[in-house]
Amino acid sequence: MNMNEIKSRFTVEFTSELIINQPSQKVYALFVGDQGIGFISVLALLNEKTVTPFTAAGELKEAHCEVCAAAALFGKHSNLSENQITGVEVKKPFKEGIELSPQQAISLITSLVQLKKTCH
Repeated sequence: MNMNEIKSRFTVEFTSELIINQPSQKVYALFVGDQGIGFISVLALLNEKTVTPFTAAGELKEAHCEVCAAAALFGKHSNLSENQITGVEVKKPFKEGIELSPQQAISLITSLVQLKKTCH
């Protein structure tokens, strides 16, 4: 290691809130502190599970799992590439939440997608 080089590791704590809870789909809002950084859709049909992170600006690439989706959202939020985010670990599972009717779910997702981007 070069004497002028400093290496550090930081931990970022995420919290999640289950905002849509349907038998085949769950959508989580993801927060760092009190700042929302995006959403994770988990669609489970038959024996397949699809995990898609998304923001008001649109969908990101499908993820392997909820934790990978959270890392992708943090990378998008912080402008870091996937290979710059390492050592991802989970201390608590994603939270459970309320149930919404299909119409409530559609209305909520529509309003979330229409939000204006608030970062600089």
